[in-house]
Amino acid sequence: MFSLLRRQYDGIGELLRTMRKSYTISAASVQDAINLLVSLGQIRSLLSVRMGKEEEKLMIDGLGDIMNNKVFYQHPNLMRVLGMHETVMEVMVNVLGGDKLQEIAFPKMVASCCRFLCYFCRISRQNQKAMFDHLGYLLENSSVGL
Repeated sequence: MFSLLRRQYDGIGELLRTMRKSYTISAASVQDAINLLVSLGQIRSLLSVRMGKEEEKLMIDGLGDIMNNKVFYQHPNLMRVLGMHETVMEVMVNVLGGDKLQEIAFPKMVASCCRFLCYFCRISRQNQKAMFDHLGYLLENSSVGL
């Protein structure tokens, strides 16, 4: 009972605590943010399907849409919070497979993923730090496609 009463009277304190965890975007960027989330949703939905040429094109187009979006460069913290780098790393792991492959099934997709990760790391030091966990995998597969 006490916690309910305290919560009822601590409404402003609760709002202040949630404001630290919130992210705001200006009204001018709303459509860009929506387009960004649509592209990210499309990429994440393609992770669970078997890749073919059509899916490869959709994935590459989705990555291109994200990289060409103004919000991508203006809000690097949002990109990290949305876990975009994790999604792209998952795409790379799925495409490259667990074993050493001589022939990559989708070389354009790997190139698009690498381009995305380079841009992701360029926009913020915190994004570089977020990619550090994946450094071993990237170095292990750095010779793929050479």
